[in-house]
Amino acid sequence: MGIALLTVINLQGCLASAEEPKKETLPSLQDAAFDKEVLQAKGLALVMFSAEWCGYCKQMEKELIELQKEFGQSVKIVRMDTDFNTTDVPYRNNPKNRPVPYCIFFWDGKGIDSSVGKLPKETVRIMMQRAIDAHAAKKPVKY
Repeated sequence: MGIALLTVINLQGCLASAEEPKKETLPSLQDAAFDKEVLQAKGLALVMFSAEWCGYCKQMEKELIELQKEFGQSVKIVRMDTDFNTTDVPYRNNPKNRPVPYCIFFWDGKGIDSSVGKLPKETVRIMMQRAIDAHAAKKPVKY
């Protein structure tokens, strides 16, 4: 975990430094990397389309970070900020007209499921596990 530097003024008016823990975030994906990081990826990938101003997105991001730790290398979870990534990419029709958070689940680069709005952490866990189990059993994912 990284450390951010916070500058504070002490009682004598001098600048002093104090360390503040850096907020943990999901890897941020840009439009230019979407093909390589998602459409060409092997296995399960979850892309959360979000915005900095969205409170539900921030809540969901914390839960997705926990799920990333839980699932480890068996899933890739990234986020795309719809305010800064405006190029239309596959599976994301006009981002300005989509509510956030908006999640798309991919398997080997193909969209297999999506959700709109903040889902409970347990629901996302079940969706991810179903995709992994279905792939292991070589069966289509059923929701």
